[in-house]
Amino acid sequence: VYGHTHKPANHRKNNILFFNPGSAVDRHFASSRTIGILEIDKGVSGRIISI
Repeated sequence: VYGHTHKPANHRKNNILFFNPGSAVDRHFASSRTIGILEIDKGVSGRIISI
């Protein structure tokens, strides 16, 4: 999980999840406002949701 860039990201590389929820308030770095949901239950998965 990282967030410094405020750019939404949800991808895996070598079975490692790289997850950035983006920003719910700042549209300077991305075209839309987003939040992220990170689910940890028998594995790890993330969802990016535009708001």
